[in-house]
Amino acid sequence: MRSLALLLLLAAPGWAQPIDRPQAQALFQKGAEAFRAEHFEEALRYFEAARTLDPAPVLTYNIARAHEEMGQAQAAIDAYRAYLQAAPDAEDRADVERRIRVMRAIVDRQPAESAVVVAPPAAEPVAPPVAQAGGAVDAGRPWQRPVAYGLAGLGVAVIGVGAWLGVQADDDAAAHRRATTGAARETTADDAESAALQANISFGVGAALVAGGVVLWLLDDGPGATALVPTVDGVGIRGTF
Repeated sequence: MRSLALLLLLAAPGWAQPIDRPQAQALFQKGAEAFRAEHFEEALRYFEAARTLDPAPVLTYNIARAHEEMGQAQAAIDAYRAYLQAAPDAEDRADVERRIRVMRAIVDRQPAESAVVVAPPAAEPVAPPVAQAGGAVDAGRPWQRPVAYGLAGLGVAVIGVGAWLGVQADDDAAAHRRATTGAARETTADDAESAALQANISFGVGAALVAGGVVLWLLDDGPGATALVPTVDGVGIRGTF
């Protein structure tokens, strides 16, 4: 179906201007053959070489398709936008805009997938417990530590759900690329957008819950045990444990 799509793209006058220069046309055909063979990096090189000879929008579109197949979402977005700018009246504009939204959702989700790392506090002398009247030792707030563990555990679980939704979004995006009908493309694109949005929300909520659990755990030792201190990167937590 990819080969059919590439050939139709050449023939459809409403999509883009045809490739006029014979040398560029020959490079495009080599790129189309590499694309059909799923040699996307090779196809990209041919498409880009052809575009240096002829700025036909069809070449920019196929550059975007090659980036998309290689999983280079931001590069695909840039090329799709350049295609729409070069061919503002393209008949496939709605489909291209939908592809841009799917790629945008993937790009937005990528930073959220990085692990949450809590920097250890600077080394400090460990202070003894504070003696209270009658020889009792301040036990802090007995409810804080169980709540801290509960929040952190719930946060990890929510992040796990976000990771699963992220995988589902990638699967839906792949299904969108393989879709051969307008209805299938619309359905899979909507599914990919929805899963990506839910994954972003899950990562944000999970990270907030984990951070809340860490703060409660650090504060469990009682007043004065921890403090917010300025660091090179912003603000950090320092305390005794």
